[in-house]
Amino acid sequence: MSRSPFLFAALAAITLVGCDAFGGDDTAVLTGVVVNAETSRPLTGATVQVIGRNLEVESDSVGGYEASFDVDSTETVTIIAFKTGYAADTVSVLVESGQALSVPALELMPTTGDDGTSGPAASITLAPRSSQSIGVSETGAQETAQLVFIAHDADGQPVDNAHAVEIAVGIINGPDGGEFLSPAAPETVRTDENGEATVTLTSGTAAGVVQIETRATVNGREIRSQPITLAIHGGFPSQSHFSVYPTQRNHPLLGIAGASVPVSVIVGDRYANPVQAGTQVYFTSDAGVIQGSAQTDGNGQTSTNLITGNPFPADGFVTVTARTSGIDGERIEDTARILLSGTPVLTLETPGLDLGTYTYTVSDGLGNPLAEGSTYTVSVEGENVAVKDGESATMPDTQDRGVNRTQFQFTIGADDPNGEDAPRLDKIEISVSGPNGSVSAARPGRLDQGPVTTRRRS
Repeated sequence: MSRSPFLFAALAAITLVGCDAFGGDDTAVLTGVVVNAETSRPLTGATVQVIGRNLEVESDSVGGYEASFDVDSTETVTIIAFKTGYAADTVSVLVESGQALSVPALELMPTTGDDGTSGPAASITLAPRSSQSIGVSETGAQETAQLVFIAHDADGQPVDNAHAVEIAVGIINGPDGGEFLSPAAPETVRTDENGEATVTLTSGTAAGVVQIETRATVNGREIRSQPITLAIHGGFPSQSHFSVYPTQRNHPLLGIAGASVPVSVIVGDRYANPVQAGTQVYFTSDAGVIQGSAQTDGNGQTSTNLITGNPFPADGFVTVTARTSGIDGERIEDTARILLSGTPVLTLETPGLDLGTYTYTVSDGLGNPLAEGSTYTVSVEGENVAVKDGESATMPDTQDRGVNRTQFQFTIGADDPNGEDAPRLDKIEISVSGPNGSVSAARPGRLDQGPVTTRRRS
């Protein structure tokens, strides 16, 4: 078919738009034109639908349209255009996330002798809806959604009463929380004079995604819609599913002002589903300054930041409290304990320089453990001697005191027990390094004294 200057002008108006004008990396943007198949002139006010995407737009004054939607991966989508007095046209294109694609022109052929009547149903689509989700039952959120399906004839026109069709609607996948459709299968819904059939989805007690499919039999041929989805989001917060926790339990920040310490929260309802997105969580702290509130995302999670500063905790421990409200205003609360550790203090406690087992302690000035990644190394000097056990240690993220947290041991023995040279220990040295700072302590062979303590100097 020949293309007139009108068609080329309309295509140019669409395709010259740069890719930078579009949305995020996960969004595909389709642009195109709708034209009269006989004259190639642009058609204004034609309805353009992306099948299975619940997306409907109208062509503008030059026949152009733009449709954008999220795409997880490369897939094939079908676009249909229709207008009263014209036969519908469809086109299928391959799209991928982040792509801006110019779609081949949709060419609508004028119908002759149009008397306002339709043919038999050939396809079923879902009319655009205002909400893509409803709430779990008994949460106070909207629990029902009306879904309007439209039966179209081969020309893309909604079927009339003379060609009404019985549409069966069913749930093919869902969270199994008691959600249901009205009317329920095997009942069917008959289309009205506009080709529309309406069903109602009511949520149950579980959150998740519901997939719904429609079927109809026309002249012995089965037609169906692509599965459509609708989300059921969570209920009120439950105390048993409310948690506040630091992403790191021990931070080397005692006495340091203005540092940020992340604190996370996860909020579930009584069925262990994420609560509604946007649920408000409030925070308080007994030290420093904390951001006062945050809203949950679709996974029931949110976070805030503790900003270190006055007052610093006397024992090094900060308590952060998170609060929200449950059903009937119930107070939901949990706390998290965060350790702000200081500069290291190293003490070699065992006296003397004999072969055997030694004890040393490493902590901050309050006796608390150092932060994750701090490393402790023992070395010796002398004749035929070696560290046989406990030569090194690396700290995990901990708030605990005691063995392998603030108290450590090492053993010194003969490097070669069968050697000719008698073991002689001249020097022990312990080195500490890590995010809290560095410090070392040594005991020379001539020294016969009690514990040796070394603090890092600021």
